[in-house]
Amino acid sequence: MRSRLLLLLCLRFPDLLAQVPVQPALATPAAPRKFKPVTAILGAFPDEVTLLEGKMRNRKERYLQGVRFLTGKLNGQPIILARTGIGKVNAAATTTLLLEHFRPREVLFTGIAGGINPSLAPGDLVIGTRLAHHDYGTLTEKG
Repeated sequence: MRSRLLLLLCLRFPDLLAQVPVQPALATPAAPRKFKPVTAILGAFPDEVTLLEGKMRNRKERYLQGVRFLTGKLNGQPIILARTGIGKVNAAATTTLLLEHFRPREVLFTGIAGGINPSLAPGDLVIGTRLAHHDYGTLTEKG
């Protein structure tokens, strides 16, 4: 009832709103949330995270936008474990949720990466030194 009356008043007297003093929503900035240092581990397939999940202690489940995040300890270290699903869009969406809500110190991605290099075998460790975006265009030796 009150909102209808306010709407009718604003429609009848449009200058009425110009006379209402506006105060900022927050007079003082909110205190920053404190986050504990934690390592995040992501994988695309269930098999890529199930082994780690089984070794975690003090596990707690949390769902954000339908994505399951598991917090706990792995070898005494606090971690967050999640399955992204297949593809770069799923990985990006899950990583965004992870960064927004947990603020991990580092993010590790475990998985097979589609077997892009025939000289690599399952279990090999790959550490990236460059980043490439491959949605559109061609990547050549010159860039």
